[in-house]
Amino acid sequence: MSPNNIDAILASNTQERTRQLCLREEDQWFERKAIEVSPKMLARTLIAFANAEGGTVIVGVKDRKIQDLRRFTKKINELRMTPGTQYCIPPIDCEVTEVVTSSQGGESRFVLAFSVIPSGQVHHGTDDSCYLRRGDRSLRLSSDDVRRLEYDRGARQFEAETVRDLTVDDLPQKNIAPFLEATGATRGKTHLLRSRSLCDKDGRINNAAYLLFADSPLVLLPGAYVRVCRFQGNERLTGQSQNIVFDQRTDLPIPQAIEQAVQWIEEVIPRRRALGQDGKFAEMSVIPKSVWLEGLVNAVIHRAYDLIGDGIRIEIFDNRIEISNPGSFRDRRLAAKAPLEIARYAINPRIARTCCDLGYAQELGEGIKRMFSQMKEAGLSDPEYRQEPMHVILTLRYQPRLKGVEEGLSRSSKAVMAALQALGGSGGTGDIAQFALLTRPTTRAALKDLKDLGIVSWQGKSVRDPRATWHLK
Repeated sequence: MSPNNIDAILASNTQERTRQLCLREEDQWFERKAIEVSPKMLARTLIAFANAEGGTVIVGVKDRKIQDLRRFTKKINELRMTPGTQYCIPPIDCEVTEVVTSSQGGESRFVLAFSVIPSGQVHHGTDDSCYLRRGDRSLRLSSDDVRRLEYDRGARQFEAETVRDLTVDDLPQKNIAPFLEATGATRGKTHLLRSRSLCDKDGRINNAAYLLFADSPLVLLPGAYVRVCRFQGNERLTGQSQNIVFDQRTDLPIPQAIEQAVQWIEEVIPRRRALGQDGKFAEMSVIPKSVWLEGLVNAVIHRAYDLIGDGIRIEIFDNRIEISNPGSFRDRRLAAKAPLEIARYAINPRIARTCCDLGYAQELGEGIKRMFSQMKEAGLSDPEYRQEPMHVILTLRYQPRLKGVEEGLSRSSKAVMAALQALGGSGGTGDIAQFALLTRPTTRAALKDLKDLGIVSWQGKSVRDPRATWHLK
């Protein structure tokens, strides 16, 4: 059973259901409340779920024990109204059901289950407060966060749009079977897809379901592919100098596309001989697999699928891996300067949660932090993000980090240091700018900062010497 599959829990027998509802840890998609909760406090959680990936709130559990709700008829009626306009603006798409459980003594009882569907709108409380689910917390958003959330609604709406006249029955069973198995679902594929907001009550599927389970999503969404390229050298050449030695792209649904891309990357990624965890030397990729796999999965989950003119590209060079996906960070200012401060937010909540169910992603929000931590553990320079007009690009360089001097440096200074390492410790301003993927003015400014810190030195006959070079000390 998937760790985040509340639907399988609700479908289990009464004894197991009761145990899970009392003991299961709260997370991105699940929270417990006692019957004493006020409608206003319940509304905060419902709003947070609706603004994120959806989720389920169970009301009637206190101190991990099932309460007797039979004497709370009036309160239950009040709580049932919580998703409406009296507490939530606009009202939330939420199904409220009574779920049979039992007391410690075996007496039949019930709890209320509020099942929230991820929304294409931004929801507020009647006091204009706005919340977003992050992990096991419902956090109040600042006005800037709310504004950025509103900007992202167009991309989020796309995954929820119905695909022509296609229904669940048009999706191959072989593609849905792993999802049924991973979630432990027992009530059939239509019920499962409906519970994950992948189809409507009539069984008509949306773009998210089509991308996840159709045999070839490219038929209707030509940009929904992952392309893996291997270049010989450190730059992309064209014409007679073209240096591409491997070029493949997927036409498979998202889960299989990830698997196919992983296989291709492992075939062509540069490798080195190193000591493994088992104490034996073995060939392994120069970038830890856990890092580039995280980058790949993040790209698949978070790309803007409404931008159909291009797909996800993994470009592998002799000195780096670049992962490019259509879309943008919610806060473009943090993309390059402070990626670790980027707030968790899934543009495609249905795709994100399904990938979690299938084991391709963990509870979301920690991916970038994990990549930074694992690159540091491997002794490699930090991952680099940059926001281009229509794409987010992640660069993973093969260069070892310079211990003790990288802390506190700007992103451009770190990129310049990595470029100098790739150039063997020295190079001209133009070469450094090219390797660092920076403009010349930005490169010169970074070099000056590094020189002031005593990290690099300059050698040349004059300020305008075209043969002047910079050297790592």
